[in-house]
Amino acid sequence: MAFAAVVLPLLAIYACWLLTFWPGVLDQDILAVMLQVEGNVSFESGKPVLWYLLVKYLYGTPLRVEFVTGLQLLIAAAVCARILSWCRVEGFGKTFWAVLISVVFAPHVLFFQSTLYSDGLFALATAGIFFEMWLISRLARIKVTSFFSGQRYSEYC
Repeated sequence: MAFAAVVLPLLAIYACWLLTFWPGVLDQDILAVMLQVEGNVSFESGKPVLWYLLVKYLYGTPLRVEFVTGLQLLIAAAVCARILSWCRVEGFGKTFWAVLISVVFAPHVLFFQSTLYSDGLFALATAGIFFEMWLISRLARIKVTSFFSGQRYSEYC
């Protein structure tokens, strides 16, 4: 329930952002990816293969850039809402508002999430993965080595 209370307003604000900068922020580098997906050029755009395949599938079939941009914003909202909802449930009100204002609604974060750059999406996904790893490490008993030691990490400190 806490996740829904955070993700729905984020989706509404991100939708307003997308409508404002419809169909997303485009430049020459993004044009190179789009032309490569359309098959009009033979040069390499320099983007990761996974990103190229995602753009090829989402943009290449309907030729709608906003499909890729919309998916990026959905993923960004989900990752940010996960972290923010945890802050809210755990009672970290100041952290919730600080992260919401200075990170989630920061113009440069929204900018990179609404472009066809893979960097913004991969950076946010990495932050989400590190957040989940941190949560797991807090809840589980960490061992120095999982194969050779049965002692907890806290016993060494």
